[in-house]
Amino acid sequence: MSPQAKNAYEEGQYDPYKADVFSLGLILLEMATLVKPADLNPAEQVDVFVGRRLSKLRVSREFKELLRLMLSEIECKRPSMEAVWKIAKELMVREQNRLLFAEDERRVSVIATVQQPLAHVEPNTVKVFNFHKKAWEVVPLASAISVDEGSRYIWVAGQLFCSGGKGEGKGQGEAYLLGREGVVTKLANMLLPRFGHGLWWHSAKQSVLTFGGTPYPGTSTVYAEVSTVQRFGTSYPGSNPYPELRECEEFRLSLDTWQELPSMKEGRCHFNPCEYSDLLYLCGHPSNTIEAFNPDSGAFLPWQARLPESYSACLLLVHNDQLLIVSEHYVSQWIQEDDRLVQVSAMEHFQLDVCCSTNPAVDSRNGFFYMSLNGTCLKVKLDCTEWREVGV
Repeated sequence: MSPQAKNAYEEGQYDPYKADVFSLGLILLEMATLVKPADLNPAEQVDVFVGRRLSKLRVSREFKELLRLMLSEIECKRPSMEAVWKIAKELMVREQNRLLFAEDERRVSVIATVQQPLAHVEPNTVKVFNFHKKAWEVVPLASAISVDEGSRYIWVAGQLFCSGGKGEGKGQGEAYLLGREGVVTKLANMLLPRFGHGLWWHSAKQSVLTFGGTPYPGTSTVYAEVSTVQRFGTSYPGSNPYPELRECEEFRLSLDTWQELPSMKEGRCHFNPCEYSDLLYLCGHPSNTIEAFNPDSGAFLPWQARLPESYSACLLLVHNDQLLIVSEHYVSQWIQEDDRLVQVSAMEHFQLDVCCSTNPAVDSRNGFFYMSLNGTCLKVKLDCTEWREVGV
């Protein structure tokens, strides 16, 4: 029973629906821990109790976050039952996809950083890579969309979120949600048109976080005579009006609205944000710095780490509890120590184009990862010493 329900007669009215959400959270917590929440008393210790129980759970970060919100002592912070159902369905879809990617004979899990399959989007079709058949499956779209090699996409609750692009002489701000059967839903335009940006799906908040990118391909002279360019209140010199973006924004799926996020310390593009130890790590062209973003607090950490090289696209993935960053000439391994990122090793490899439109998928058992490069699936060794095309 929620704290508000227990004290209803003393404190007045309470929301019975949010009380039901709290009760369901307790049931889920008991199912996950196999321990009755008998020590949930008094009400003042609810958040402490929940934090202690969640810290012992070996489940996904998203499920922990869902339980934390459902069991919030503050009633208005709890999600509605409808929102709980939406998040729960998405978590089930992700788990089903994870199991789908397990090859029965060798039990090899091919799991993307968002535990979703590789995809490639074109104006009239979506290609989804089938790991069982090692081939692309093509899904025709119900209507044409504006995408190109600068667009970026990520799986969102079983659908593909697509945004941005180079466009015809200017950055695109279009965003779409593409269903498995080719259904196209046009979404609100981005606040700042961009391409080559990084996307990450925050399932607990039901929002897409967008980082950096490039606002303009640099082939036009539209801003040639403008002394300064304003973006999110920041002025840039007119002599260089198209630097890589520092600006970030968030798309709320249920509201179909965009809102500003804090800006990165340095502009960057051509990278995939990667979750590692409850933080998102970001690095990409042209900077050689790595930044860390806390998706729950919505703030960047004050420190930075440095890559072995600059002016390179970056591909980020997690393997053996380490963060791997693949840049144009190096693959570096990192671990988190005392809330900081520490480099374990850096090995030079043959030049590899890692300018991808979506997140990679990792086959840890066999030491490979899969990446989609302009509609071509590459199977790459984790040390990047060899790679080949698959599903041609």
